[in-house]
Amino acid sequence: MKIQQIGRRKLRMINNSQNLIDLKVPPSNKLEKLAGLNSMLKNYLKSALRFLKQNKVFAGINGLGLSTNYYFFNQVIFRNFGLIKTKRSLNPKQ
Repeated sequence: MKIQQIGRRKLRMINNSQNLIDLKVPPSNKLEKLAGLNSMLKNYLKSALRFLKQNKVFAGINGLGLSTNYYFFNQVIFRNFGLIKTKRSLNPKQ
């Protein structure tokens, strides 16, 4: 019952707000403006590297999968369809 009251109070606050500053009134609310693309990418890379450090097996499986896919794409698709020209030998057969 108390959770419903808190939820309704917060929904009323959101509904009655006219801009972002109105939602900063509660002291525990730490709303910030978006800092931009540079900091967003930096935070994403930090979290990705932290995740890969913590999950080394998962990182190894991902690396193996990426290298296998690269090999398949490069060797099979490009070479079979002639998108990459291979070097010709010095003494071609005539």
